[in-house]
Amino acid sequence: SVTDKDGMVHEHETGFVGFTQCQSRHRFRMGGSQVHMNAHPPTSVSSAQRSYFEPAAHNPAEQFERTGNLELAYQQGKNEVTLVGNVAEANAGYSFSLNGKLGTAKGGDYTCIRSKQVYKQGSANDPKQVAYHSESVCVPRGEPIRIAPPEHSPKPMVFTATVRSLSGSKTNPHLDTQGQYATQVHFDSQVAESVKRLTQYACRGQKQPTGLHFPLLPDSNVLIGCMNNDPDQSYILGFALNDTQPSVVTSANNAQNVLCSRGQNLLMFDDTLNTPHIVLQTLAGNQHLVLHGDKKQPYIHWLAQLGAMNIFAAKDIQLGSVKSAIRLLTNKTFIASAKQQL
Repeated sequence: SVTDKDGMVHEHETGFVGFTQCQSRHRFRMGGSQVHMNAHPPTSVSSAQRSYFEPAAHNPAEQFERTGNLELAYQQGKNEVTLVGNVAEANAGYSFSLNGKLGTAKGGDYTCIRSKQVYKQGSANDPKQVAYHSESVCVPRGEPIRIAPPEHSPKPMVFTATVRSLSGSKTNPHLDTQGQYATQVHFDSQVAESVKRLTQYACRGQKQPTGLHFPLLPDSNVLIGCMNNDPDQSYILGFALNDTQPSVVTSANNAQNVLCSRGQNLLMFDDTLNTPHIVLQTLAGNQHLVLHGDKKQPYIHWLAQLGAMNIFAAKDIQLGSVKSAIRLLTNKTFIASAKQQL
């Protein structure tokens, strides 16, 4: 119902312009807004102690400004009024005076912060079934308007990259004096230098470097991570196995635990049931030592198919057999010599 010019209240179904529904929402929030600085603690502290979060600022002035804007954006939503009617002008940024007994909202000046216009088209059978209504979310006009920043989407913590050689070599790994690598992430056209690599073992404070390191060849595919979201603290996290750098253990040898270098130096622990064994080999197996744990007939096999085998001891060498014989075989000459007694 509206009040006409004659001062009388009349019911108007077609000529009414206004709001017919009202919903008031009040929110209470504990705590405050917080914006981190990119270099907090201050830059004088080691960069290893820096933390990177979002939203982030570059200096204290920007930090305070963003914090204030965030707080105002949260505060403006504590008293919201949703009005439903047929006022097409009530769009975002529109200010108006609200009069009437709406029950949940007090009359006064309001500013629309967002709105939605809904239209319904008539059908061919009933073209008069055309409807329209507006939905406006408003706040008291005295409250400052600050648009809340969008939520930050999760960013990947790991990137794929390729190890590059600054010297152009395709066969020798490129490391700097600290044992770090030059890498290139797949979304960058530039090569980044001095990327640290995580290792399984290291021991500090020793007279000589102590640890475990297998040099990476150029064009090796690796995974790059960032400490505390800081791109200046990137490190090689692991390896992306593919057709060019396959796994040393597959379904064909899933009982083996293999440590193999690019020169085919291999240490293998085979956990096959009833026949576990350890193999230490080089030169594609032509030189190898096998410690075989066969439950029926365990043995040790020591083979040197290339070159010579030398056994030397500063004191005694003892060869003994408890139950069976000791055999020494040769295709040519057997020589035994002693300075004192044979």
